[in-house]
Amino acid sequence: MMLRDYLQTIAKSYDRNDAFSSPVQKQLRNAREHLLNHAPAYYAIEGSGGKGKQTLTPWIGFFDLDETDSPEHGIYVVYLFSEDLSRVMLSLNQGITSLTKRLGMPGARSQLRKEADTIRAALTEAELEGLSPSLGLASKGWRQSAYEAGNIAARTYDTAGLPQEDTLQGDLKRFLTLYQRALEEKARILQAKPGLINSSSGAAPSSRVPDPEANFIPKSSNDYIQHFTGKKLIKTRSHEALLNEFVKFARAQGFTPSSPHPQDLVLRRQNLVWLLEAKVVKNGKASGAVRECIGQLFMYRKFWYPQPPPPTLVGLFSADIGALYREFLTSLGIGTVWSEDGRWLGSPMAFAAGIAEASAS
Repeated sequence: MMLRDYLQTIAKSYDRNDAFSSPVQKQLRNAREHLLNHAPAYYAIEGSGGKGKQTLTPWIGFFDLDETDSPEHGIYVVYLFSEDLSRVMLSLNQGITSLTKRLGMPGARSQLRKEADTIRAALTEAELEGLSPSLGLASKGWRQSAYEAGNIAARTYDTAGLPQEDTLQGDLKRFLTLYQRALEEKARILQAKPGLINSSSGAAPSSRVPDPEANFIPKSSNDYIQHFTGKKLIKTRSHEALLNEFVKFARAQGFTPSSPHPQDLVLRRQNLVWLLEAKVVKNGKASGAVRECIGQLFMYRKFWYPQPPPPTLVGLFSADIGALYREFLTSLGIGTVWSEDGRWLGSPMAFAAGIAEASAS
């Protein structure tokens, strides 16, 4: 669904006196279904007109699952409507519920403002150009005042004259990119000055994740296989979300998917086998993802598939890795598939196998 159509429908139809069974409430709850093609495949998308009680200001949030999966904690991108529905604001914002429970509302608002100022100061002038450090929800609700305090950067639209679709899509992509930059700066700040930011995130710090290969030097193929079969590998929520979305597509194409540990995904159809390694690419950082993908695919094929015929290798990415890397993978006999605007695009090799909806050169 077009962003403009979706936002206009909410602005024209939302009424906080309507029941939760009303069409507009259902449309908010089904935000992911309507807007899936406007965010990376590993994002959660949630819309809400309230829980238990209708909200004064309906919202639609976009959540990087490595940071958060709800507006209760962490940083996220959100469309927030003003109470009178005359404006909708696209905001890089912070979760309010967890902090409010710990500090109370006045303390939470104060902390949210401080943390918004800290993160905003870490971003560049170019990244923030034309964006506002404040929100105006025109509401006296306590939750709305917390949204205003938690705002890092925002852009406001009049709902009576929303921009054209390409402008709205471009703004959302800009905010999702700014989101990733804010998460980078948040991590850097937490390392340099622990405690300066108190709002929690959903992702475990990488330093706490056990390394399955620490002090491991295999002596044989069996040694390698037994080691990884017995190890629990920690995979990010965004990684799992990317796989889950692709599996839905693969099933629809007639593939039988499985995830034999530690391999990410194996597809089977008509006695043929494809081995896929999934990588989340954030902020266009494809090099590391490509290197890791190549290494894991070749190692898994070597040790888990010693008998011919070997499976066909495919790299599954959350975003386009670029023509140069795609050509490089093709030269190694590896197909490429990635998510773009709600579709699964692929290299000619992947498209020919039916693992992509369309081919990109």
